[in-house]
Order: sequence, then C-alpha cells, then structure tokens
Amino acid sequence: MAVHDCAALNRQDQPRDHGYCAATSSCFPWGFTPNTFLSGMYGQREPGLLEKLGETVEKDRVFTTTGNAILLCKDFTTVLSMRRESRAEILSQLREIHDGEFRRTFGTGETKVWRGRITIIAAVTPAIDRHYSVFGVLGERFLQVRWHRPGSPKAGQQAIRQQGAEQTIREELQRAVKDVFDRAVKSAPKLDAKAEKRLANAAELVAIARTHVFRNNYGNRDIEYTPEPEGNTRISKGLASIAKGVAALNGRRKVEEPDLQDAFRVALDSISDNRRRLLLSIVQEDSKAVGLARTVMAREIEELQALGLITIPRTGSTPQLTKQTSKLFQTAGIVINNGRLSTRPPSTKRTASNDGSSMQLPITPPSSAKS
Repeated sequence: MAVHDCAALNRQDQPRDHGYCAATSSCFPWGFTPNTFLSGMYGQREPGLLEKLGETVEKDRVFTTTGNAILLCKDFTTVLSMRRESRAEILSQLREIHDGEFRRTFGTGETKVWRGRITIIAAVTPAIDRHYSVFGVLGERFLQVRWHRPGSPKAGQQAIRQQGAEQTIREELQRAVKDVFDRAVKSAPKLDAKAEKRLANAAELVAIARTHVFRNNYGNRDIEYTPEPEGNTRISKGLASIAKGVAALNGRRKVEEPDLQDAFRVALDSISDNRRRLLLSIVQEDSKAVGLARTVMAREIEELQALGLITIPRTGSTPQLTKQTSKLFQTAGIVINNGRLSTRPPSTKRTASNDGSSMQLPITPPSSAKS
C-alpha cells in the first residue's frame, strides 16, 4: 500500500541547540502494543523499547532509564485499526512520552521509568483523517506531512525498472540521506521576531482548524458540542523546530523564507484533509477546487462556522473567511498555489495564474523576503 501521509510526534519543548541534525540512536519498531515501550516481562531486565535507549539505574526496585532516540514506524495504521481500548492505551502512553517522562508500575512490585526525548516518524495512510477525533480528545501531539500520490503512469514504469535492485537503491538512499545530515549545520539557526510571529499565527490557525466538533450519531447528525481549541504553544514550538531543522539541513545559519514555507506546509497538512481543502478553496475563491460530496461539504462548512473560521453573510452566499481567520493567514504569510504551498515569497498584491486556478493571499512581505 502506498504511503500518502507522514505524521511526526515530536518532543517539541526541549532545547535543540546542542545538535540540530544529530540523533542519539534510531530504532525501527514494526508494530506497537501497550507493552512495547516499557515491559514488565518476568526475568528480563530491559525488555521494553525505551529501556534499550540508555543506561538503566535501579534503586528500591525502581528502574530508571535515560535516553534519546528517533523511532521510525513504517505503518501506524495498524495502531488506528486496533480495538478502542488498546489504541487508547498506546496513544495515552505516547502523550506521556511526548512530555519527556513515562512511568509504569507492574504487579511484580517493580516500577520502570524512562526520561528523555523521543521523535517518532510514522508513515500512515489517509485513514488517519477518520481518526483525528481520537487524537483531538486525547491531546494532539502530531504534526503531519501529506505526501501526494504520483499522478502519472511514469511512476509505475520506473517502479518496474527498479525490480530486483531494491537493496542497492535502499543503500544509495541511506548514503545520500547521511550525506545531507553530515553537511548540515549542527547549531540551531536563528529565528528572528518577525518569523516567530508568522509561525505563531500559523500555529493558532491550525489549533483552531483541527479541533474536533462533536455531532449526534443519529438522525441529521446535528452539532452537539464545540470544544475550546487546544493551545497553540506545542504547535508553535513544533513549527519553529521544523523551520530551524530545514534551515540547518540546507546549511543556513538563519531561517529564511523557503524554510518558513516548508513549516507552513506542515501546518496546513496537520489539518484534516476535508477542512484543509475547503479552507484553501475559500482562500483561492475557487469552490470547484474542493472536490467534496455535497453532504460532506455542508457538514464541513457547519463545523468551520462553529469554530469561527468562516462566515456566510447571507443564506445561499459563498462562505468567506472571518476577519480573525484572514488576519491569521495574512500575518503568517502563507503562500498558496493550486491548493498546495509553494516556496515563493509573499506578495503585497493579489495575483492569479494564467488559468485563474491559483491565487496568493494579500500579505505584506517580511523584510527578509527576496523578490
């Protein structure tokens, strides 16, 4: 199955100045269970994944491990398809791991504790959009990058030509990626005040837009409850870390416009796909770009209205961004092209492409932007 999305669970509030592109270790868990991270298996001193990341110290039957790592999961969809109880337990554990400490007490009288910083990069199918309410209720810790499918038969032809050479290709990719990280800046690139403000506005937009709206499960599925959106602090830190990381990988000592636009792509990709497409269609004033069924679009419009992101001035009129939403988009300086982000610097003038299918937001460019 093709992987379309990439979700990153990141310990975002730890200082990263000591090594932007360096990881203590990396692991490849092929699946998760409630006992994957810390296990009480009898007769085994360090059976859990987190226990293998560093030195374990025992005191009064409390085993404490300190260690950092990047964990790579090839298919997080298996977690989403688990029974509700198991899935909820794993996501709850991930919340604690995100906060830098995870503790479990077992019936044997032993307690195991892990402390450190973990980044989880997990590939997942678009099915994640059917479970975004789960993440919202348990506390959102994920940022996402949506990898669009290749829209040409040439991709299939290339795949056929690569048959039998997968191992060689994998080794070449490993060397190429290692070379990128080896050449990267090892100290945190600078992020100026204007960039901080733009990232914070993008984070506020995402925090509101990905809030789950509860509906009645029967009848017309009317809206029952619109919770208060999450705070934008975790998202702000995550987007700042991504912008700095991209700048470091490109060998820059300061975060520049392309780095910010990459972070903005992650920001919008972290909104559920239907809402993201609807918001972008309103920004671009192109209702045909949504591509949603009428009933689905009507419900998404209702929910965006309930969240205060859009408004309909009068019955039958076209949805519009509220003043607050427009200000967030404009202050962030997100550049949109055909529903996807481009790395072109923002413009003060609203323009359209030759075919009228793309449009930039009317925003004031930052002083560091290059024309």
